[in-house]
Amino acid sequence: MTHPLTVLHVEDDPAFAELAASALEHEVEGIDVVSETDVERALSRIEDEAFDCVVSDYDMPKMDGLSLLAAVRERDPSLPFILFTGKGSEEIASEAISAGVTDYVQKGGGLEQYAILGKRIENAVSGRRALADLEREREFVDAALAGLTDVFYVVDATGSFLRWNDRLSEVTGYTDEEIREMRPVEFFAPEERETVAAASEAVLADDETVVVESVIETKDGERLPYEFTGAPIETDLAEDTCVCGIGRDITASKRTERELREQTAFVEGGLEGVIDFYYLLDPNGFIRDWSEGTPELVGYDPEELRGAHASAFVPEGSEEEVMETLVRAVEEGRARVEVPFVTPDGVETPYEFTVVVVRDDDGEVTGICGLARDVSERYERERTLRRERDRLAAFASAVSHDLRNPLTVAQGHLELARASGDDGSDEHFEAIDRALSRMETLVDHVLALAKEGRAVGETEPVALGPIVDDTWRSLGTRGEATLERDELPTIVADDARLRQLVENLLRNAVDHGGESVHVEVSALDDGFAIADDGPGVPPSERERVFDAGVSNADGGIGIGLAIVEEIAEAHGWSVSVAESAAGGARFTVTGVKRTHVAADRNRVR
Repeated sequence: MTHPLTVLHVEDDPAFAELAASALEHEVEGIDVVSETDVERALSRIEDEAFDCVVSDYDMPKMDGLSLLAAVRERDPSLPFILFTGKGSEEIASEAISAGVTDYVQKGGGLEQYAILGKRIENAVSGRRALADLEREREFVDAALAGLTDVFYVVDATGSFLRWNDRLSEVTGYTDEEIREMRPVEFFAPEERETVAAASEAVLADDETVVVESVIETKDGERLPYEFTGAPIETDLAEDTCVCGIGRDITASKRTERELREQTAFVEGGLEGVIDFYYLLDPNGFIRDWSEGTPELVGYDPEELRGAHASAFVPEGSEEEVMETLVRAVEEGRARVEVPFVTPDGVETPYEFTVVVVRDDDGEVTGICGLARDVSERYERERTLRRERDRLAAFASAVSHDLRNPLTVAQGHLELARASGDDGSDEHFEAIDRALSRMETLVDHVLALAKEGRAVGETEPVALGPIVDDTWRSLGTRGEATLERDELPTIVADDARLRQLVENLLRNAVDHGGESVHVEVSALDDGFAIADDGPGVPPSERERVFDAGVSNADGGIGIGLAIVEEIAEAHGWSVSVAESAAGGARFTVTGVKRTHVAADRNRVR
């Protein structure tokens, strides 16, 4: 017992009371025993003084121990009360327990009884103090939760509420009785429930805090935006992990965000085209002034700009377009044109020029105000989109032909099967099955290319050697096909995409080289090469071998090498094909970043 405690000992025998006090104070560190021989004075002291425990004899003149217990309980229901008596019997013990005595100790003949009594006192006081601490903690938590302006809740793994604060009822309009019978998802708008349920499941499955924004629906049908933060919690209220969370009304923040978006859109709309520079022309199109920093931006000295005509800074052949824009601005009030701006070094940068005519009170043109915006990024995006469009168009053209052939075969055999009845139907159905299988293969390849695209995930150091070994084994080559490789480096790549690239190149070698093909994988200063001794790729075909639909293999549709090029370009690499030393094909992948040389020095055959 680390804290001092005070015990009231009620005993009608003064000598025994003195002995008990001395023995207890000897046995229990920090105990202070107050003895009282009269029960009425004892009750009075309990009302006026603070005691941690009462120890009482049973058989006393004015009132027995159980009657004293009842009187004490009226004054302090939680005060520990230990019956310490020499008149012991099972009947008295049973009666004492039924009356709510904290403990029951029978007097003995030696000092050992005081050690036992002292331990019982310590246990009783510790229990009471622990309960008092818990009660204070509960009151503190209840007060804190009641003072929250946010919704607080605890939900078990089955989706039942274990606890919530008053704010949940205030916000939703449901009573505590109604909340007790409801599931958490019922508080949300129907279209939000799946997302909320998934977030709650993620808290329990991943054992981590999850934040989700959603919309709750009140009992009256009002919708309120809320942000919920849920975290896993272990509690005695349930066997499994529960979700403890806070729900915060974000109506104000959403309104602020919306206002900021509107303000930003207004400012951006008003300043559209001013992100580079503005300029002022006279009525004839000659430069009068410009925004700060314009000379440094465009590379011309102020003397070169001032007094020069606007058409002097565009490529030859675009001057007329500039003049037409100025005329249109005078006629319509404003005009826009996109032409390259030429720097003193001859570099052409695509710009969008917006010009607005300035007039005086009489309607006469006094000047032309212009805004210039570099649109290089937009041009590059458009070029990229055109390239992708052309690539997909070529791919679609190649695949449509290969799909059309087996479809025609299947349709023809189906007509023959119908015409022949039962005779010869099996042969036709087998042909149909082959044609459909071929179409299924084509579709699988189409999906493969579509999924590969240009996307590359997170890059990391990847050992190239083990990937080559694993891929070769996975191909399940038969016959005399062999693989030989150098010590290969560790490179920076997307592991999954790199495996696909290697697999496609090795499979290409096996498909074209036959069962006895010999493949060599070698390291380059900035990449690697995969060569075979197969028939190779004719020089006339090397430029288009990576195009979708180009294949020299029986039954091939030319998707594998197209995927190789896509993956390489997505990494920022280059891939090319040439003739190998053995007269076959040699594919090189360059522009690859190394991290360190692999320790593996074995050659695999």
